[in-house]
Amino acid sequence: MSNMHPLRISVIIPSFNHAKYLRLALASALDQVGEFDLEVLVIDGGSNDGTVDLLQSFGTRVRWVSEPDGGQSDALNKGFRLATGDVLGWLNSDDLYQPGALAVVANAFRSFPRVEWVHGRTDVIDPIGHVCRRWVSAYKRWLCQRYSYPRLLTENFIQPNTVFWRRELLSRVGDVDRTLHLAMDYDLWLRFARSTAPLYLDAPIACFRWYPTSKSGSRYVRQFREARAIARRYEPDWRWAIRIGAIKAGFAIGCYKVADLLGRSSPPA
Repeated sequence: MSNMHPLRISVIIPSFNHAKYLRLALASALDQVGEFDLEVLVIDGGSNDGTVDLLQSFGTRVRWVSEPDGGQSDALNKGFRLATGDVLGWLNSDDLYQPGALAVVANAFRSFPRVEWVHGRTDVIDPIGHVCRRWVSAYKRWLCQRYSYPRLLTENFIQPNTVFWRRELLSRVGDVDRTLHLAMDYDLWLRFARSTAPLYLDAPIACFRWYPTSKSGSRYVRQFREARAIARRYEPDWRWAIRIGAIKAGFAIGCYKVADLLGRSSPPA
């Protein structure tokens, strides 16, 4: 990227009735500094919890749309079509970017002009922002450091809030699948991966908020099952990977259920 045209990063934030967390998500994006231009777009599904007032308070720093949509996947596609950046990514409205994250991302795309998508490290945080479930973060970091397409086929270890890609890659592989509502990220990563390998950034990029009423917190069993169906769709002949994936999903579901039970039996932080 020449000095006349600094890298432009577009961050899409899909949201619906998440004003409680949205301000923090926006602040974590808008506070990013570095050698890049930043565009933040919020695609709101017609919230009635004060989200519009919150968005208006940011003035021209945030572009936004608030209208009924077909869910998160539909909102993401809408945002990607509106975005003007060279590099795209999305941040869920209850998650956060870590300080300096976008500078790391921008530097990676400048340093490796042939790399088309990158991802990095995520910390899991609880509803009030305390780091938790460190074992999940450590396990996914270990897998990310040993990335391969066959390994990705067995489980989704790439966190969506850390992934950024060049606009051309999305144009090549197609939009987010609007029929998927829980593992749409995994579907997109597999399509990316079938086209080109990612670059892993071993740096803190984002925080993923885990709480019982979130999509991941309340529907993780269905999410794992949807992911397994996606893997079978793309590589039905990779039977060994599909079997390993099923075993891993069963084990992960068991671990999450135990963690949920322990969390409910622990005193509040």
